[in-house]
Amino acid sequence: MNRLFIVLIVLVIGIMLGFGYASWRATDHLARAEAELVSEAADAVGKDIDDLSQSLSDQLHSFTSMARQDRDFAMKLLVENDFSAPEVTDFAGQYMRPMGLSLLEIVDSSYSVLSSGHFPRNVGNSVAFKRNFPEERAVLVQDNIRGQKQSTIQMGIAFDFEGIRMHAFGGYIVDEAFLNRVRPRKDIEVVLNRNGEYISTTPVRSISQLENQKVIFNNVVRWADTASIPLAELENEHTTVIVLGGIPSGISFLTFLR
Repeated sequence: MNRLFIVLIVLVIGIMLGFGYASWRATDHLARAEAELVSEAADAVGKDIDDLSQSLSDQLHSFTSMARQDRDFAMKLLVENDFSAPEVTDFAGQYMRPMGLSLLEIVDSSYSVLSSGHFPRNVGNSVAFKRNFPEERAVLVQDNIRGQKQSTIQMGIAFDFEGIRMHAFGGYIVDEAFLNRVRPRKDIEVVLNRNGEYISTTPVRSISQLENQKVIFNNVVRWADTASIPLAELENEHTTVIVLGGIPSGISFLTFLR
């Protein structure tokens, strides 16, 4: 009788251990799949931002070509020397939205604004800090947009206009609408952390450091990963793009060891 009882106990323990192991394996498999999904989403966000940035070069070259060919722009700027004429000041604004950009301007060789699509009142003011932009490479930088500092992705190219050196700058305001544009699915959140200031597809009340591919976002544990964005930054600028997935469905010991 005692032997039978012991055998039954061993059998029950074996079944429980087997069930627990199977459950652990299933949880671990699900955790790895969830972690992989958010990593793939982060790669997709980084690629979309990179693709948009790379397209800026072609768009700006097309824009400067149109500027060189526009007779009214050339007449007012070069012949009449009338920098305040609408044919000059409004030129960038005519092309900014049709090009799908939220920033577009032309500046002279001293980096004084000749025409601005995103901030017309900035005409005549200096944007000398853009001297530090790498030529034809997208840069993540704060700029003055209608009197407010906002994060932007911009690129600048130099061009000669009847022997006069000018520069064209164009790009995107990095706001909630932009981040919604680059997120691959609605169940994914994108958070840009620039020097401790956040722009996000969902308002950030609190966010922890990324650890073991997880963050605590607005008091909820979420899968997370960083998106690689090959953009230049100016000195003292530091930006991280964090991509958030779903709520972990289970805790995996192996996942925490990764």
